[in-house]
Amino acid sequence: MQAIAARWGFADKAHFSRVFRAAYGTSPQAYRESTSDPARIVNRPASTVNSRRAD
Repeated sequence: MQAIAARWGFADKAHFSRVFRAAYGTSPQAYRESTSDPARIVNRPASTVNSRRAD
C-alpha cells in the first residue's frame, strides 16, 4: 500500500488509509478483499481443497 500511497502523493500509508476510509467508508484492505477475485489474492489460500502441507 505504501507504493500506492506514494504514487498518489501521500507521504505515508497511514494518511492514505485515513483519507481512503473517509472517502469510501471502509479501509483499503477491506475494499480490496471485497472486490478482488479470491484466486488472485496471494496472502490467503484460494481453495481449501489442497490445504495440506506437502511432505
